[in-house]
Amino acid sequence: MAAGTELVGRWFTIDGDGGIVRYVGPVAGSSGEWLGVEWATGGRGRHDGSRDGRRYFECRFPQNASEGAAGASFIRAVARIDWGQPLLRAVRDRYSADGPAALAQLAGGIDGRRGRIEAVGLEQVAEAQARLPSLAVVGA
Repeated sequence: MAAGTELVGRWFTIDGDGGIVRYVGPVAGSSGEWLGVEWATGGRGRHDGSRDGRRYFECRFPQNASEGAAGASFIRAVARIDWGQPLLRAVRDRYSADGPAALAQLAGGIDGRRGRIEAVGLEQVAEAQARLPSLAVVGA
């Protein structure tokens, strides 16, 4: 598991529910480090990103962003949190080294537990992957 602020922005699942880490750090009145998380599904959570009158983070999902919505929690970083991996990394790891046959398989789509992912513009993806070794900076 990553430490500290590296977790902010990371998606996770725990006990079948998913969310995103919005805050990492102390919470007044409690000891140790806490994760301030916003749940992807409404109805889970007891907070709105604040606790005891202090704002730690803002909820951004539409179902959690209204005044008084309880779509956030403060949780400990426990072992049963599944951090998974980002979708783009998973697709790259699975298909970039396998060549055109794998890209053709990807074009047929991927069925996951949360829906179907369909790839479009695979020619541009293959061209971009061919140029990866020449990139000086990735990201902003």
